[in-house]
Amino acid sequence: MSKVKVRVVVKLGKDLAKKELHVINRVRRVEFSEFESSKQPIDPKPKAQTWDEIFILVKDSDNRLLAFARLRNIEVEFMDNSYAIFGIATVASVIKGQGYGGILMEKVKEFIVQSRKTAVGFCDYKTSPFYEKCEFEIIRKGSIRFIPRTLDGELVLDGIVDDVFSLQGEDRLIDKIIRSPKENVFIPGARW
Repeated sequence: MSKVKVRVVVKLGKDLAKKELHVINRVRRVEFSEFESSKQPIDPKPKAQTWDEIFILVKDSDNRLLAFARLRNIEVEFMDNSYAIFGIATVASVIKGQGYGGILMEKVKEFIVQSRKTAVGFCDYKTSPFYEKCEFEIIRKGSIRFIPRTLDGELVLDGIVDDVFSLQGEDRLIDKIIRSPKENVFIPGARW
């Protein structure tokens, strides 16, 4: 664990400094290079989704960005009911192996718990142990049940098989999903 004194900052996308955006986009291009979405920089503008997204930043005493994540307000549909949840996205440490990712996820978890909302993220099987260690629930190969749907209602079957990490909200959505293994969760657009 790092001996560097850190602080956690929560900001909306519209409030991110240019330097913060530069680091976030640079790290995204490296960490998530296999995803087409990482090639599109996060550039919060009015009416863009990232404008009101929540960014949780771990910084050192010199204001350097050490780790970050974002929470997206997402509306999902499960068994003909709509649920307002957080989509956990873009979780990354700028500096690896110093414990900043664990600090980040502790603060992400605190924020989500205080909101009382369910939160869901996607990860490959190699990173699932990290999220388990951070006390998130893992649904193995769960992404096959989270089906993207376009605004026209068209299903996008992309064949991606990832794990899902989650925190239960007061809507108990994760319990409902686990109890109904043959039912899909419909999500807006692409996975986050």
